[in-house]
Amino acid sequence: MLLALLMWTVYSGHGCSGSALPDLSCKGCVVYSSGSGEACEHSNIPLSITCDPPSKIRITHAVYGVYSNENTCGKAYYGEGTCIFETSFTVMQERCDGQDTCQAYASNFLFDNPCGATEKYLTTSWDCVLQLGDCFSPIFF
Repeated sequence: MLLALLMWTVYSGHGCSGSALPDLSCKGCVVYSSGSGEACEHSNIPLSITCDPPSKIRITHAVYGVYSNENTCGKAYYGEGTCIFETSFTVMQERCDGQDTCQAYASNFLFDNPCGATEKYLTTSWDCVLQLGDCFSPIFF
């Protein structure tokens, strides 16, 4: 908590408008660290997220499916339309936001099946935040 208060002191002297500080500082939240990862369907290896206390996970991006042929799982999608589970971001927010640690498998059981037999992957980005206010309201990009 002391670290959070010290960091808040550093940030609180700056205005949010036109500042080089992250937008989260405007909501009473300081980004402590950030990360990203990928999990492959059928690998039995989950995407694991860990934030060092006292920081908490805040999901900033998540997609389940195949949306780029450049991924560590070696998956590609050549079908028509999209191969993305549209509410992936919401699922990951509900599962992980506000936690110290979180795991999620790239699985049709968790995310539904957006494109049949195509093997998919889960890609996620997150911040570890020191919460001093409402850090977990929705983000829109």
